[in-house]
Amino acid sequence: MFLGIGLTIFSEDFLSDMSIQTASSISALSALGPGLSSGSLCYVASLKSLFMFDSTSTLTADSITVVTATGGGRFVRVSNAHPFWATVATWYINATSGNDENDGQTSGTALKSWAELARRWGSNQLNIPVNVGTKKVCTVNLLTSLPTTDLIVGSPIIPTNTFLEIKGGVLSVLQTGTFTAITSRTPGTNAPNQYTDLALPAANTWSSFIAGRVRMTSGTASGAMFYVMKDLGSKQARLSECVLPGRFDPAQSTGWPNIVGMVTSTVKTPTVGDAYAVEQLISANIGEFQPTFLDGNGSNSRVHFSELNIANNGSTFDLGRSPWFAQLFVFWACTFTGYLDLPGAGVAYQCCAFTKGAEVTQGNHTFNACLIGTGSSPIGLAAWGGITFVNANTMFQGCGIRGTGVYICQAGIFDSASSSLLPGGHAVAVGAPLNGTLGSPGWMVMEDLNGFTAALWGSGNAGAGTQVEAGSQFNYRSGKLSGITVTGSTPGTNDVTLAGNTQARAWDDTNSVFTAKRTLSYANLAATIATTGFGGNAVDLTSGARFAQAA
Repeated sequence: MFLGIGLTIFSEDFLSDMSIQTASSISALSALGPGLSSGSLCYVASLKSLFMFDSTSTLTADSITVVTATGGGRFVRVSNAHPFWATVATWYINATSGNDENDGQTSGTALKSWAELARRWGSNQLNIPVNVGTKKVCTVNLLTSLPTTDLIVGSPIIPTNTFLEIKGGVLSVLQTGTFTAITSRTPGTNAPNQYTDLALPAANTWSSFIAGRVRMTSGTASGAMFYVMKDLGSKQARLSECVLPGRFDPAQSTGWPNIVGMVTSTVKTPTVGDAYAVEQLISANIGEFQPTFLDGNGSNSRVHFSELNIANNGSTFDLGRSPWFAQLFVFWACTFTGYLDLPGAGVAYQCCAFTKGAEVTQGNHTFNACLIGTGSSPIGLAAWGGITFVNANTMFQGCGIRGTGVYICQAGIFDSASSSLLPGGHAVAVGAPLNGTLGSPGWMVMEDLNGFTAALWGSGNAGAGTQVEAGSQFNYRSGKLSGITVTGSTPGTNDVTLAGNTQARAWDDTNSVFTAKRTLSYANLAATIATTGFGGNAVDLTSGARFAQAA
């Protein structure tokens, strides 16, 4: 056994030579106080950690970092982490019955807190001796929810070919049942998924489970997951896209833990008579969790969060910074109770739900088959800087998308309302208005991605369907205009607007002139210039806002 102090590693024989006393446990440490002078070091074998004795200290004892010494004074834990702990492949934390003096390596010897795990890791490099496929994986199992005071923090070093998974699970089952009627989505007519369970108890309407995770428990869709968007009454609910995330798909098990990106959730179609469960997930709060990745592009080292309710409420959590192209973090089937403010880091979200919404800045972010909104006054998805992908029929309820650098492949937007980050209640707003016609320019692109056919759809929105602000541009690939059906507050009138205007000009290349103003609509955008359409391109000359077809 070895003890790390700074950059030097000492054996236990050396400890004896250095007159460093040893104790088997915290309780044994307490008895070592008499006869020691301040500054004396003692080693606790259960923690593989040094403590320094201070005869005059009156620090509040917590029996893990500060220990009351017999006869007075305190033993204060030294921050150096023993390298042994960085070789442990599987950890367990149980906030109810765990003990921070345990080894944390079985469910019966679980730690009590994430804080203790962070102390044991320190800033050491994870050196996991066990392979999963071709990669080394360290798994932290959260067996219970963590207190809000016990944040997921730390700064371990994650070497190449090493993955860290922080894994939660189901805390409780809120409701079980069987679907008695199903209306499957039809994006072309703005019809969402609607599910009915006529046997749903009166005390547990769908409104009780808004943003709750629904998991199929029978049928060909068994294991697939989705979220409750809206209670439609008569025991019917609007639900998000039903998918089986790759992390939980046996067919993709050989790819674990490498699976990430945009095509790792398989769409499933439940049928009438299939059983489901509404589940509440284990909760945790994330603080400053900033691992150092020795492989900076995310292909050979990554952090996965699985089946957790991230309970941060309105606060920023900090995952550090990533190269713009690297997705070093993945959230699998997680729920976010509060508003997510995530600067810098590159993240992929697979089948996640965001009650309040998400604001992402910089980095590379991918939303696959997610649900955004449903909470009180949700802010929607605000993307500023970096690149953001919205895929696999990510659904929005009560909010929309605003910002720049967004690639929309598949998104369904319903009942978008005005919010602090989405004034006007537009389903999609490119850029941001600041002072009249002087806006903050932005761009968005709609196109097919990774086998998904482009579709931007939905209804019931308070503002425009697609609003392009001053100096901004919405691009779509040739032939994809038919996939845009999202409507505004007055369908057919304000489905598409440029800087708030419902009329714009087209460029007549044959005559080398701009046309007179014409009415904006998806149909007119697709129509030829000769038939009073736009030929795919519309511009508001005053503001510079554009709706443009790309080859």
